Amino acid sequence: SSGECVVVGGYNRFHVFVFNRRSNSWDHAETKHISNYYTVTSLQWSADGARLALASSCGAVDLYDTCVRKYQWKGKFEFTYVSQCQVIIKRLASGERIVLKSLYGYEITKTDVFHDRFLVGRTPETLLLGDLETCQLSEIPWNGSGKEKFSFDAPGVAMI
Repeated sequence: SSGECVVVGGYNRFHVFVFNRRSNSWDHAETKHISNYYTVTSLQWSADGARLALASSCGAVDLYDTCVRKYQWKGKFEFTYVSQCQVIIKRLASGERIVLKSLYGYEITKTDVFHDRFLVGRTPETLLLGDLETCQLSEIPWNGSGKEKFSFDAPGVAMI
């Protein structure tokens, strides 16, 4: 859903290409070989970009988990980076999910959770702020030092 990854199906394989912002070109990232799969006839991304479904001419359907990286934070949250500019944050206890995405396409370099509810994502040019309970998200231009303090004590307000 970020437009940074393209998958092309072929005979017994599919190829993954990733957009390189620095060189403004598509890089061949990987080729996945699947024995006896024959022709890939259909591809479909999930709405959040976290999964890819493939179908073959023989009727097989495979589902792939797609991410740049994935990790758990304090056993409470799972962070799935589906692209450089998009992170899915999942609360492990309830399964609630929210997609934190840079609308400007900047790489999200760090993501923090405050009070088990509020999200702060950092890019080189912006701050992303989110609320897991209300699913509200904001992105503001920001050139800070990285040592900012955040307060979420007032309802509906994030103070930096």
